[in-house]
Amino acid sequence: LEAQGWGVVNLGTSTPFYALSEAVARFRPRLVCVASTVFNHPDRAAREYGEFSAASGRVGAAVVLGGAGFQTEGARRRFPADLHAETFSQLESLASALGADAAGGV
Repeated sequence: LEAQGWGVVNLGTSTPFYALSEAVARFRPRLVCVASTVFNHPDRAAREYGEFSAASGRVGAAVVLGGAGFQTEGARRRFPADLHAETFSQLESLASALGADAAGGV
């Protein structure tokens, strides 16, 4: 994404959704990408995701989810997103459509 002109902020591994909500309010991104392999506490994650999703909506950020944690239909229903990416090229396509002329992603 940096090669397309996006500013990128990496919040690291094991970042909970409540921390992403705070980062979205602070940075006001146009695009947020989250990857996960597994959820140790799926009910809590789903609750926090709802808050994160609302925070993203307030700033107009598109949300992309990827990784094994979001592959099943059940997970995709529980964690709705603008894109459930299965490949990096899908993410690149969405980023290109959004354009990189404003603030980048988180």
